[in-house]
Amino acid sequence: MAARIVVVGSEAIPTDTDVSVIPDEIPGAGPAHGLLVGLQAVGCPVALLVAWDMPFVEAPLLRFIAEQVGEYEAAVPVVGGQPEPLCAAYRQSCVPVLEALNRGVNVPMREVLVRLRVRWIEEHELRSFGDPTRLFFNVNTAADLATAQKMASGE
Repeated sequence: MAARIVVVGSEAIPTDTDVSVIPDEIPGAGPAHGLLVGLQAVGCPVALLVAWDMPFVEAPLLRFIAEQVGEYEAAVPVVGGQPEPLCAAYRQSCVPVLEALNRGVNVPMREVLVRLRVRWIEEHELRSFGDPTRLFFNVNTAADLATAQKMASGE
C-alpha cells in the first residue's frame, strides 16, 4: 500500500526497516509542520498522516481513508463529532496552505482544515473497521497506555 514510509521527528528508527526518518527542523512546531515536512519528503500525490500514538489503526482503515480523498485536498475521519486530522489523507496540493501557515509556530490542525476542501469521513462509514472510538484511541499518558493494553487484551 505505502510507496514510502516517512517518520518526521527525532526518534531513532531501527536501521533494518524501510522507514526514512526526516529530522524535525523546528522541534515543537506541531503536527501541521510535520505534515508539511512529510508531504515534501514523500512527493507522492496523496500521503497518509498517522500519529505515532494511535495503536489500533490498521492497514485496511488507512487504505479506506486514502481512497476517500478523490478530488478533495484531504480526507479526515470524524469520531464523536470531532475531526481526527492526525489519521487522515492529504494531497500535495495542501503544501502551499501549510507553507503559508507554518512560520515556526505550532499551528493547530483546525486552522489547516478550514483552509482545505475536506472529505469528512463520518463515523458510520468507519464502523466496518471496528469501533471508531477504539480505532482512533490516543495513548498520551500512562493511564492511556494501561487502557490501551486492556483494550488490546479484550477487556
